[in-house]
Order: sequence, then structure tokens, then C-alpha cells
Amino acid sequence: MGTINFDTSNKSFREVLGNGLKYQVPRFQRDYAWTDEQWSDLWQDIDEVITDSEEEHYMGYLVLQRVDEKTFIIIDGQQRLTTITLIIIAGLYILKELIEAGQQSDKNQKRLEALRTSYIGALDPVSLTVENKLTLNRNNQDYFKTYLASLEKPRVSRIKKSERQLADACRYFQDKLRAAQFNGERIANFIDRMASLLLFTTIRVGSEVNAYRVFETLNARGVQLSTPDLLKNFLFAIIDQGNATHETRIQELEVQWGQILTQLGKHDFTRYLLSEWNRRNPLARKNDLFKRIKRSIVTPEQAFGHLRNLDRNAEVYAALQDYRDEFWAIHNLSQHVEQSLRALNLFNVVQPQGLLLSAWEKWSSQDFSKLLRAIEIISIRYNVVCQKPAKEQEGIYNSIAREIFNGKGFDQSLRDLRKVYPSDDEFKHSFSTRTFKTRQSSKKVRHILARIEQHLQPSIQIDEASLTLEHVLPEHPEDHWIQYFGEEGIEEYSDRLGNMTLATAGQNTVLGQKAFEEKRGILQKGPYAISQKIARYPEWKRDQIESCQSWMAEQASAIWRVSQFE
Repeated sequence: MGTINFDTSNKSFREVLGNGLKYQVPRFQRDYAWTDEQWSDLWQDIDEVITDSEEEHYMGYLVLQRVDEKTFIIIDGQQRLTTITLIIIAGLYILKELIEAGQQSDKNQKRLEALRTSYIGALDPVSLTVENKLTLNRNNQDYFKTYLASLEKPRVSRIKKSERQLADACRYFQDKLRAAQFNGERIANFIDRMASLLLFTTIRVGSEVNAYRVFETLNARGVQLSTPDLLKNFLFAIIDQGNATHETRIQELEVQWGQILTQLGKHDFTRYLLSEWNRRNPLARKNDLFKRIKRSIVTPEQAFGHLRNLDRNAEVYAALQDYRDEFWAIHNLSQHVEQSLRALNLFNVVQPQGLLLSAWEKWSSQDFSKLLRAIEIISIRYNVVCQKPAKEQEGIYNSIAREIFNGKGFDQSLRDLRKVYPSDDEFKHSFSTRTFKTRQSSKKVRHILARIEQHLQPSIQIDEASLTLEHVLPEHPEDHWIQYFGEEGIEEYSDRLGNMTLATAGQNTVLGQKAFEEKRGILQKGPYAISQKIARYPEWKRDQIESCQSWMAEQASAIWRVSQFE
């Protein structure tokens, strides 16, 4: 990749919109999306700046691509620019009301024209519409220009959701200005000060630079832009080369894109994109993913294919993030996947997601469930207990994912997964010394102990959510425990897995800081095999905690073992 030259500077909103400059939201950029939550936050910031101080308010990055000397495409920042413009239009609506009410009509008319020309655009004397400084996307521009920028009464029926949000935003800011009881002079002063005090860092790049390349470079430099918006623009621009795509087809693509985002919901789009790409292609990492996509997708057919893949698999990816997702019940797999998915979700193990996507697409549900269980076992051994580096694992998972996509079956894949399967000796050694800071990870420890308990007592039902952790050697030991155990290593041994057992909330409160001799009696009478094991020790010091943890390691190696599939 060649060097990209950036023209970076800090500019007020007045400077951004000055000197006859014009800005275009890309044709396929997402629609206006801000709601009252963002409107309220912005208004509060503006109100505080204008009424309480002379200091500028920083609005973040505004990333622009040059079309010519006077025209720029907005790569990032359209929601903020559009909303500030709507605040100004709201002020112009109030000025129009004052003019129609006969309040300083001549002066307010001059104010209206001056502000509109400076920030919105000049009024065409023939059509009486505004030649906008800001042009919105294909779904919003007609409504914005015909009604709001021209100060006409907005149409409110049979309009798009985003058009309604534009109108609602304008109305919201009109209500705020009316509540302030501003006259014409104060409205003009408010707009003028706002335009002077709102500060952007503008990043301008040349017209010859592909917007996706800009995105890739800026993210590498720490300027975080919106992945979904920019990928959409990239794919749609390839599909619509020369603006040749029929409007009906564009609408279908918009619907398809909306379906992808709806399926993903709150889940990270970039992570999904990475998983979906890597399961079909040599391993890419986040920093070079977009370069790979740009290099590989150059025709409309390839762009269509990538969109279809994203659409087809978004539902599965979202379900992999939540073991309670209805997807599993619909496919009659809840009881087969819940335990394994719950563990992957809990420990935030994301490396195998592309592998699982390929298995779901290519295999039977039975083989998929077996693979998921094998992945859980490997994840507990490799990632959670042995805490081995993920780089080697990611490469192997990527290779297996591509081979599954190309036809490899379960047995062959399981043999390949052995490469990242720690041996029993390595696993038991790591488990025997593992500590957890349970203030941050109590759910994780409860899960491990509950699985051991279930292994020891298969007939009982264990609800992890209803249980608490009991540290036999307390997390914050009082003096009598420090004298009993000794100060050396007391914090480390408190965090050892061998020092912990399951308890009900009531038991946990009763046990508290009691001496070990008292705890033994309570634990012995409890329902849990781990607690009864602890109660058989005559004292509770380093040797006993180490012994208990080694015993736990033996149980764990029997639970998380792939030999059950062989």
C-alpha cells in the first residue's frame, strides 16, 4: 500500500461549512439514525458551552474525501454534521414563525437569509429550494431538501423511518429553542456561537484514494470508524459501478443489509466479518482484513457473493454468542449445545467461531454438536487452564475451518485439533497451580467447580446461578486466620482453585471468617462432594490446599477429555 497523505486540522463548524464548501453523504451510507438519546446529549453539551463558558466543545473526527476543491464526501461524521445542521434549521423555523407573527419582520428576515446562506445553502430564486451545502444519502436527501432545508411544513405520513427521525429531530430542537423563549436576535446569536464553539478534527484525503483504504489506514492509526457503514459503501459501490444498478435492486440490497445487521443485533460486526472471512480464506488479522477484502472483491459478482455469505451466516454467528438463543431450540439442539456454548461464552473464547460456522454449514447437527463439545474441551484445557498463546491456535483453527468448508469430516478434523490439545500431564500440572481473582471471575470459577461437582455426583441437579463461592481460607482473612496460616503466600493460596468450594448464599454467610475447625463441621454436613473432601483434611494450610487442588485436577482431566470421541 502506498502512502496516504492526510490534511489534518482543527476547525469549527463555521469553518467546516464556510468558503462555499459542499459535503456529500455517500449514496449508500446508512440513513440518518440518531434518536432523542443522542439529541439530548448533544443539546446539553451545546447549551452548557454556550451559556456557561467560552471554551470550545470537541466533536471528534470528521473524515472527508476530496471530490474537487469545493466538494467532499463524508467518510465518517455524517450523523453529527446532519444533527448540527438540523439545530440550525430548527432556529430558522423559529425565525420564520417570528416573521409571520410580525415580530421585527425585516430584521428577522435578514437574519434568516444570512444564516441560511452561511450554513444551509443559498435559496434558488426560481424553484425556491435550497442548494444544500450538505447533501444526504439517496434515502434522505429529497425529504431533507424539499421540506426541512426549504423550511416547508414537513410531510409526516407515508414516509421512511429515517425521514421521520429527521423531522422529529428538527421538531425536538424547535421545542428546545421555544422553551428558551429566544427572540430573533438571541436565536441568531445562539447559532453563531454554536458554529464558532463546536470544534472538529477534520481529516481530508485526496480524491484518488479509495474510501475503504482510508478506513483501513485510519483504524490502524487509532481513528475508529464504523465498520458496517464503510463495508456497505465498498460492496455497494462495486455492485453499482457507474450508477447502473436498477433502483429496485438497490432497495433489495438495502433490505438484505438490514437483515444482516438485525440478525447480528448487539454483536460485534467486525468480529463476525473476521470469522466469516477466515473460514474461507487464509488467516487474516483485524489490521489487515480490509486490505484482503479490497484485494479479493473486485467484481459485482464477488460483492454479491460476499453479501450472500454475510446474510446466510449472521443468524448462526449470533446464536453462537448466546447459548440461550432460540436458534438452538428451533433446531432441537438446546440440550446438546447448551453446556459447551455456555462455557465458550462465559470464558469469551472466540478463536473457534469460524470453525464452528463451517461445521454448521457442511456437517450434520450431530457432528456439529460433537465438534462443539470437542472445542469446549480444548478451550478449557488450552485457553482457560493452561493459558497458552492464541496465535498458534488461531492458525490451526483457520486451516481446519477451510478444510471443513472444502469437505473434511469430523474424524479428520478431530485428529487435526489434537495439535492444540494439551496432554493430561500438562493440563493437570497447570490446573494444580491455577489461581483466579474471583472478584472479577466468580462465575467462571463457579462453572468449573459445578462441572467437577456434577462429575462426582451425576444424579444431582446444580444451578450455578443460585450458588456462591466459599473461600475456605478467606479472601480477606482476619488476624486469627493470618496467625493460623502465616502471612507468606496467604493471598496466592486464597485465590487457588483448591481453596474454593460451592455454597448456598446462606452457607456462605454462616461460614464467613470462622476458623477451619468450625468450617469443617458445616462443610461435612453440606450436599457437595468438594466440600466433604475438604472437610476430611485435619487442617487447612498450604499442603492441604495443594493436595485438594491436585485431586480436583484429576477430576478435571476426566471431564475435559477428547478421547470420548475416539
